[in-house]
Amino acid sequence: MECILKRLGIIGAGSIARAHIDAARQAGFLVDSICGSKDSLRAREIASELQGLVSFSDLSSLLDTKPDAVVIAVNPTHSLEILIKCLDLGLPVLIEKPASTSSKSFSKLMAMDTSGVIVGYNRRHYSSVEQFKGELEKYRSGLVNIQIPELSWSKNPSYPQRRAALLENSVHIFDLANYLFGGIRIRDISKNHDEKSLGFSVASFETDSGFNGSVSIGFGVPDNSYIKFWTDGTSLELKPIEHFNKVGELRREVSKDFIQSTRYLPISEYNWNQSQSDLIAKPGFLRQYEEFYSLVAFNIKPNRSANINDAKLALEIAEKFIS
Repeated sequence: MECILKRLGIIGAGSIARAHIDAARQAGFLVDSICGSKDSLRAREIASELQGLVSFSDLSSLLDTKPDAVVIAVNPTHSLEILIKCLDLGLPVLIEKPASTSSKSFSKLMAMDTSGVIVGYNRRHYSSVEQFKGELEKYRSGLVNIQIPELSWSKNPSYPQRRAALLENSVHIFDLANYLFGGIRIRDISKNHDEKSLGFSVASFETDSGFNGSVSIGFGVPDNSYIKFWTDGTSLELKPIEHFNKVGELRREVSKDFIQSTRYLPISEYNWNQSQSDLIAKPGFLRQYEEFYSLVAFNIKPNRSANINDAKLALEIAEKFIS
């Protein structure tokens, strides 16, 4: 496929901006403009450190340069208002997840054409997730177990921190569950709130593809998020999400010690490794940007990336654990 020069503007100068710039350039974009908040010092610093990048004092100044597409990587409380301005100009947009902190706010987009919008749920593009999804398609029944330990580095997170983590980070896993299993429907939620509220919750769910499962959420727990799938004779696992494992049998080992004991050890079916694309850029970013480039340059619709409706569905699940 020929390379067509497409100019990309970066809206937002936070810590994630460099990862976007790096992956976008590797995918074929000419990333030549960036802005942050009004007269952002951080935007100027990034532009001074990266060749070919020019900083602008505000959003209007950047949009006046008429980029072919933009990335919106700002605080989600401001994401939608910026997205609407870009859609009014007919620009393709990659917007960082969750795109908003309220599922109801997406109603503002109902009358707008959002077919040129990708929402940055980059975990859909992990090579581990690709392998998991490919294996999952072999089965028609099974049990799903999802664990989400939020703010795992903090022993006593506040309620605002917990709420923000659910709406801005847990949505990553909810979107991934919808993507892998064709949509999940929460049935019953059992909540064990502490004095700050939002303590520990467990919910049962069913999926559009016929699987059943549970999702557990806790805060301040030192563990990794993971997704497991059990079916007859097979266990599939993403733990952490970047790594895939498939177990088809257990090996029985009997110790030779004075007190005899038996262990059962899982045997991986093969030695899986991350793809190169997950090693040369932030995992999932390069493949996500390759789809975005194909959309911008050739109007090829994404087959893996999340859209606005996907973002709304992920937020609706997160909100169930708050209400």
